[in-house]
Amino acid sequence: MTILTPPAVFLSPSTLTVAPIANTMSGGRSPLDGTEQTLALPGSRFGATLGWSNLAQDEWRPLLAFITALGGTAGRFAWAPPLPRRAAGIAGRTNLVPNGQFVGAATGTPGTPGTGWTLSGLAGGTVAVSGVGVDTDGAAYIDVAASGTATGTVAARLEMTPNTALAEGWVMTGAATLQFIGTPTNIATVSARISPFNAGGGALGEVASAASITPLLTAATRRTATFAAPSGSATGRLRIDMRVNTGATYAATLRIKQPQLERAAAANAYIATNGNPLTALEGPFVVAATAAGSTVALRGWAALADAARAGDLVSWVDASGRSRLHMATADAVAAEDGTCTLAFAPPLRRALAANTAVSFTAPTAIWRLTQNRNPMELVRGLVAGGTLEIEEALL
Repeated sequence: MTILTPPAVFLSPSTLTVAPIANTMSGGRSPLDGTEQTLALPGSRFGATLGWSNLAQDEWRPLLAFITALGGTAGRFAWAPPLPRRAAGIAGRTNLVPNGQFVGAATGTPGTPGTGWTLSGLAGGTVAVSGVGVDTDGAAYIDVAASGTATGTVAARLEMTPNTALAEGWVMTGAATLQFIGTPTNIATVSARISPFNAGGGALGEVASAASITPLLTAATRRTATFAAPSGSATGRLRIDMRVNTGATYAATLRIKQPQLERAAAANAYIATNGNPLTALEGPFVVAATAAGSTVALRGWAALADAARAGDLVSWVDASGRSRLHMATADAVAAEDGTCTLAFAPPLRRALAANTAVSFTAPTAIWRLTQNRNPMELVRGLVAGGTLEIEEALL
């Protein structure tokens, strides 16, 4: 069966209602007390009513031709209800920071050896990992403690160098969320910076994003820096520095979480990683094959993002090859690894394969007319209007 495409005017009705149509059956009503048993059956679907008014000829003629081509209830067409869309927290970018969640971090070490993280301090002080865990916002963190009397400018540094070489002209951004635990002493600035280095390790320059100390005393603050790779032999380093003045006696514990380095515009929503760099796909996508039910695990969201709100329409192509329309029945928030569990209705009609793409931005279904006679009201053939009743076609 040919699936038709509606004309442009179909996508901009004057009035629109979209509502679920439940499929139920009465089990009979008691003649004694009026109680009734109601059975919920498969086959629930969505219906819609579209209305148009004051259409010019170049609008109503394509619409009337489309209705005619459908041939009444026998025709089928693809359509995404033009409801307001909510911005989704889908990642779609690559975080080049291995060990982004500080896998294996423990007191005295910044993480699993070999991932690229190094922790260092200049002469005159000590620097060490003093704690690891999961913060109240659900993000993994590492605490770096530094103290001593500085004989140099940089008191402490946590640095990560990815193995990925950069092409000349690539724009790289780095970011991290920083917060002091307790009140620091004699810390001049804090920087989340990224620096390009050539293959031999020599510094080619750096762009620093120096933070004011005050915001970091009470709340976590996101810091970002950027640079354009000067040569094809460069690699990018994400460096998080605490700086003091030479000769100052200092002490501070800096909490670091959500480290990020990517080729993109300024880093914003954190892309979680584990032991290896992670490409967050542009999905979301179904995590694993799902045969039935009213929930599904999805991946591909930005960490801790609002993945869905109750009332969001969503669609996917099921195992039968048909685009199916559903509605989120509860809010869903992504975990730090970018996954969430979506509750929806109606229940699955056909199985979903792993990695099936899911659409929140243009949820589409296959529709049909609900009746064979669908008249339009013409005013001297110059303007026209009318109403169409349609419903989701399940076969």
